Amino acid sequence: MQKHLYNIPTPPFGHPSREGNSFIPDFLDSLKKILIFIVLFAFLSGPVFAAGDAVSKFDEGNKAYAEGRWAKAAELYRGAVDAGMNNAVVWYNLGCAAWKTGSPGMSVLYFERALRMNPRDPDIKNNLRFVTAHLAEQPAPEEGFAAFILSFMTLNELLVVLLIIVWAFFIMLALYLRLRKEPLAWFAGIFFLLMLVSGISSGLILYDRINTPRAVVLPVRVEVYSGPGRDYTSGGSLTEGSIVKLFRTQEDWVEIGFKDRYKGWVRTEEVEKI
Repeated sequence: MQKHLYNIPTPPFGHPSREGNSFIPDFLDSLKKILIFIVLFAFLSGPVFAAGDAVSKFDEGNKAYAEGRWAKAAELYRGAVDAGMNNAVVWYNLGCAAWKTGSPGMSVLYFERALRMNPRDPDIKNNLRFVTAHLAEQPAPEEGFAAFILSFMTLNELLVVLLIIVWAFFIMLALYLRLRKEPLAWFAGIFFLLMLVSGISSGLILYDRINTPRAVVLPVRVEVYSGPGRDYTSGGSLTEGSIVKLFRTQEDWVEIGFKDRYKGWVRTEEVEKI
């Protein structure tokens, strides 16, 4: 169940020189440079690379895991995260180690974090499905448009698609204004519609992530109260590994929602944001 760090080589940035002073080639060349920078920034400056100390701890964690020292492996993987590593691989390995040490709630949390960074990985999906099948109560699956989009692409990938569509629109518009060819106007219109759709999609997903973040219940059982304190009445309980929505906080308490059945308050230390 070990994985390896991604290794994405950086292509050279050299461009052949141009002769002449044509508007279209120069404009397209500038857009190409900007687009290359945007794509590389989105993918390569994200949570892929880590410092040497983080990589060392990650490798030591893999060794400990292979030797059956699950708790030590989890400790080393956490050390790698603390040292700056933040990718789907390290969270996946943490999820495996947490399950081996008897912490299904933490395992769900780590696999969910890994899935957000790589929603198409079959190992992450299968292991998450395996862990949730052993919980006392099955987590509620995310529903809605945002959940559908994020089931096959990350938010960063969606934003890159949006940027590509935006630049394609401006390229078509510039070509049309220069050449006055009707097909170019049609292409510009199509890219404009795609830009609207992808822009609205990105906005809805960002709004959902910011305003209703998800969290995982970590203790074996948690009492849900009608208000922010144990002086309020108990409205039920949640079990380890349950996924809840987070609303507002008040001191050491947070309001949560679960499967549309509960809406109450738990202590902030009893849940951890995905």
